[in-house]
Amino acid sequence: MTERGWCYIGIDESNHGRHPEIFVAALSRRQDSAIIYPKIRFRKERKHSRLKERLDCQDYRFTLVTEGQKRLPDIVSTLLEPEIHLDSKGINIYLDGLIQEEECLEIKRRISDETGVSYVEIYSGSKFDQRVGIVNLADEIANWLYRESLINLSDNKRLRRIKSISK
Repeated sequence: MTERGWCYIGIDESNHGRHPEIFVAALSRRQDSAIIYPKIRFRKERKHSRLKERLDCQDYRFTLVTEGQKRLPDIVSTLLEPEIHLDSKGINIYLDGLIQEEECLEIKRRISDETGVSYVEIYSGSKFDQRVGIVNLADEIANWLYRESLINLSDNKRLRRIKSISK
């Protein structure tokens, strides 16, 4: 049996102001994909010429979010399924943009309860899609998926439906 490791997750959205928005969680076991650089290090990829290569050692999930569903704890909980993390001793989540403390605490509680992983840490910040590799990947995937038809998206095995809407 292999030793349990860490899971690094970058989350970003298509954020085009149109609904449904596409939220993506890119997952990695590589710690170097989660380094937070103090300055912009990555450009936003829009041609996707290297996307297949970037996805060779990483995975992703996405969800479609309508205007009434935009509660971050519900979205993050939907994206992070328990079976992905059964062998993780810790989960580090990186979110593009700043989040409120209440949302952060709710996300940590829900992810820990749903996955059984006791160590869940959340990092968020301005321009994380250009400062953290795994968030940059989530940004590129969101842009790539945004260009797909809704029919193609609905057939994608990585699509997750919003589980519940918290009040």
